[in-house]
Parts: sequence; C-alpha cells; structure tokens
Amino acid sequence: MSFDISKGANKICMTPVYRKRPYGWKFTFYSNDKRGMEKMSEHEQLRRIRELAEGVIQSCLQDGTRYDEPQLRNVIELLARSVVDTANLNLGDDIDPPTSLKATVCKMKMAHNAMQQINKKNSGLASGH
Repeated sequence: MSFDISKGANKICMTPVYRKRPYGWKFTFYSNDKRGMEKMSEHEQLRRIRELAEGVIQSCLQDGTRYDEPQLRNVIELLARSVVDTANLNLGDDIDPPTSLKATVCKMKMAHNAMQQINKKNSGLASGH
C-alpha cells in the first residue's frame, strides 16, 4: 500500500512501514523520492494534512453529489478525530506527538478516500453506468 502526493512536477510516494513492537505494530510513513526512503518531517506531515483537508472540501463542493448517512458519519468522525488530535498536539496534551501526527495523517487520508469513493459512485450514476 502506498499513497501518492503531487508535489509540483515531482510525485512523492508515501509507503507505510510496519514494525512489530512489544505492545503492537508501529506504522510509519516514509517518503520515497530521489533521495530514497526518508522519514516524513513534522512539517511535511502537517502539509499533507492540509492537502487532504482541501481535497475533502473540494469533494464536498461538487454539484449533484448525493451522500448516504453512514458514509457521512464515517467521514465526519474521522475529521472530528483529526481536529481533536491536532488540538491536543498544539495544546501539548499529547503523550506521543510523533505517533499522533502520523495517525492524524492516516485519518485524513481515510476521510479523503471515502469522499473520493462517494464522488466516483456519484459520477457513475450521473453517466448512467
């Protein structure tokens, strides 16, 4: 599994890496670009959260989009959890900020993907397929 980020003319591919820990799995995003596998900085993660939020906003503003209540509940929950995580990070109330930031990127990506699926479904209905 990997996620693409458009960055100007270059594309960066983010690949999650799973590592076994004594209390569970760790899930870290790395940026695959010309420099090789490199951990995403906090600034890059925050920029990614912003890009995903803008994508969700654009999806919401498309005309003729119909939403199912369960789909909207899922997206709203993910977005609300992302806001809570971001607020906790800014207030210094978080126990493990780097992990929380990575989790927030994941939640935003899931919300963005859900909105993209809704739009694909709606565009298929509009074209009559």
